[in-house]
Amino acid sequence: MADTFSKSSSAPSVYLQVADKICKSIVTGELAENDRLPTESQFAEQIGVNRLTVSRGYGALRQRGIITQRRGQGSFVSPDAARLLGLPPRRRLRNVAFVLQSNRLTDIPAHSQVGVLDLLFGVSQRFEGLAINVCHVSLTNTDAVDPKWVERFDAFISVDRWGATDALIEQARELDRPCVIALPKQLDWTDLDGVPLIGYDRHAATQLAMNHLIDSGYRRIACIGVKQGLEPPTKTEAFHAIMQKHRLDVPACWSIHAGAEIGSAYHAIRHLLNNKQPLPQAIFADTDYKALETIAALQAAGLNVPEDIAICGYDNIADGATSTPALTTIQTPRREAGYRAADMLLNWLPHQPTPGNVVLPSQLIVRQTTPRITPEK
Repeated sequence: MADTFSKSSSAPSVYLQVADKICKSIVTGELAENDRLPTESQFAEQIGVNRLTVSRGYGALRQRGIITQRRGQGSFVSPDAARLLGLPPRRRLRNVAFVLQSNRLTDIPAHSQVGVLDLLFGVSQRFEGLAINVCHVSLTNTDAVDPKWVERFDAFISVDRWGATDALIEQARELDRPCVIALPKQLDWTDLDGVPLIGYDRHAATQLAMNHLIDSGYRRIACIGVKQGLEPPTKTEAFHAIMQKHRLDVPACWSIHAGAEIGSAYHAIRHLLNNKQPLPQAIFADTDYKALETIAALQAAGLNVPEDIAICGYDNIADGATSTPALTTIQTPRREAGYRAADMLLNWLPHQPTPGNVVLPSQLIVRQTTPRITPEK
């Protein structure tokens, strides 16, 4: 679509407006130093003006030193453009690696896929309109990080941290390539000098869910999730710590282990019911997928949610909002983490201190599966 340029007597000449458009693209980061500009004919067609007008605009920018002409190659943004426009020197961002441990998204457990896709959506949203390529890159624990491979990218967003991430960080640091770790499982690493973390506090997010259940009158609460004793601490361990703080007992049979595999939570709940174990008033699930499988297992056994047992999930996936009944859950800031990671890279100036870690808040989403009840005496 052609741009609209003012031709009123009080407005600058159209060729100066064309020049200003290019300057604004440099200011916003859409154009970086040494980027090649379209030919005069191409740009004239893009913005809907005469080629001679574009030629005059390019000429004005060359006189100011903001663009340069390379014989036989065309016009390019000058290395001095940012300085001449009064901008601090920016990093060149054209290729950003979005680093995952898995080769394919389909290899990631379903509950984690949602987080990765939301994170990537946030990154893409911040880079929208800028000439920045976001490339999915996989690194396994056994990968050797080749410096030549690292040189292909201007910056890195790593989804969490694992063995190969540390090797990547070392290579990126040597090449002065910024690296951000998004959605780390823990926020207290002290050995990551020069690498900011952007995420949320899983214990605090679990506490939102538990405070809601307890404030709503529930006292006999079970948890279904991964087992305790893992590093870093899990949401299951946060659940037990919060219950202990409130002096609420959790029988061993109410600490229900279910992995990430599809059907794991369903079968774990059916096992609880088949063994005629005492039933809780409410269940906290460490993912929405497990919460929905829990509801299905209870309903298959003739129990009603929330009349017989209340359920609170974690992640706020789309299926939870449309389930019957609609699922109470925790909205974690996955998209915002991606947006903030991309924004941090855009504003991380060379030779400046490393940006600080960013801890984002989670949000309780109350729906139909956790009505308020009268607390037992």
